[in-house]
Amino acid sequence: MPTMWASKTLAKTYQVLVLCKDAFETKGNYPSPVKIIKIGPKRLDFNEFANLSAIQKGRDYWEFCLSVFKFIENYRPEVLIVYYPVSFFIGFISAKLFKIPLLYYVNEYYTLSDLPKKLSFHYFYKLLEKILSKKADAIIDVEKNRLRLFRKFAHLDNTPSFVVTNCPLSGLEIPTRIPKILSQCKNQKKKILLYQGIISDGHCHAEMVRALIDLPEEVVLVLLGHGQPDYKASLQNLAKTNGVEHRLLLLDRVSPEELFSYIAAADIGLLLYRPKSLNSIYAAPGKLFEYLAMGVPVIYPGKTAIREIIGPLDVGEAYREETPEDLAKSVRYLLNRLERDPHIKKRARESYLQQFNYETQFAPVMDFIAQLIKSSSK
Repeated sequence: MPTMWASKTLAKTYQVLVLCKDAFETKGNYPSPVKIIKIGPKRLDFNEFANLSAIQKGRDYWEFCLSVFKFIENYRPEVLIVYYPVSFFIGFISAKLFKIPLLYYVNEYYTLSDLPKKLSFHYFYKLLEKILSKKADAIIDVEKNRLRLFRKFAHLDNTPSFVVTNCPLSGLEIPTRIPKILSQCKNQKKKILLYQGIISDGHCHAEMVRALIDLPEEVVLVLLGHGQPDYKASLQNLAKTNGVEHRLLLLDRVSPEELFSYIAAADIGLLLYRPKSLNSIYAAPGKLFEYLAMGVPVIYPGKTAIREIIGPLDVGEAYREETPEDLAKSVRYLLNRLERDPHIKKRARESYLQQFNYETQFAPVMDFIAQLIKSSSK
């Protein structure tokens, strides 16, 4: 999503070219000035690439780099923004050779110890990232603590850097049309807890299902998103075992255009992370800001940097541990607060309108890009 939002924002002023690997999803509502071009071998998909021999990996990586170089040589963009370590090397070479300003968008923060052994080629990308980051004109990250750690990792003493959170674009209206399945819940005076995103055992979905036991009967849990069928079935069985299957809705993911109608129907938005790695501890997930955009208060893990965002806004409640008891306690408290303080939803919505929209977040980068282009044209 940051690729799409940055492209839409930049396209208001500049021509934008998005280079995507074949294995990456390129569907999206991009504006007409944005050109989408698929390049590189499909095997650059991480799962397939990890199983190749060293010779095959080298050949595929060279093919990918050559494709990128040819497009940049022909297109000669005014500025080059690189989003993934795999593209950094050839992006750097092209930027220096053709004298194009280069910005690096840090996709995730992880240490080498976080990498599975089968993804050993990541060590190569991580090394390139560390070396080449010093040569970029600027670094962008989605969270201030992650940016601080990355600057320390790459020894970025003088390189300008920016925090641009994964916020939706401005101009979103709160939908008035509610999806039928959630409209039925509303008509029955149900309280809707909504989680949207990847449904996997890396999140505490099972604990949230168990938490329903300790919550009022009118509370229903909606899990909206993509997940392995076996895992979804296990959640359904867990709900049945605990007698709450009638209060659990497992829904497949919907289009970005439909998503906000589901979020807007919720009473509470859920962030069900297990903060184990630095990447998850210092998370600033897009779903958080999508909840805020629709005026939906949130339940979030208190051991993460999300507290630094939600705390000052006073639009949510943290759970201390990923246990059914703590989750239920946080939900009960926030539901009670919503009855006492109806302005919570207004504060959440205002935070999106005034601060957490992509144009506002990206404005300093736009100013910096304008100065870079002006300087490079002299």
